[in-house]
Amino acid sequence: MILTRWQRKFLATYSGGAYEHLFESATTQRHVDRILKGTTDNLFKFIMVELSSAENCDSLEDAKERLMQVAETVDQLRMELGYGEKDDEL
Repeated sequence: MILTRWQRKFLATYSGGAYEHLFESATTQRHVDRILKGTTDNLFKFIMVELSSAENCDSLEDAKERLMQVAETVDQLRMELGYGEKDDEL
């Protein structure tokens, strides 16, 4: 199997499954890499790589930890940007 369980779950949920069809015919890692390279959504690409076996994401715990790190980073950025404040207050 080319995609991990975590990548397949991510594909099914990210952006309403908008990218799922792109990977249906992927039979090699090279094909997956080519599809990712052609995608302009960098957050999508980043998370797909983080959840890959090439990055040693081999268990549910690994997947949860990686997604938690992404969420924490986004939350930190939101705080730095004053998320929820009016633009003129920044």
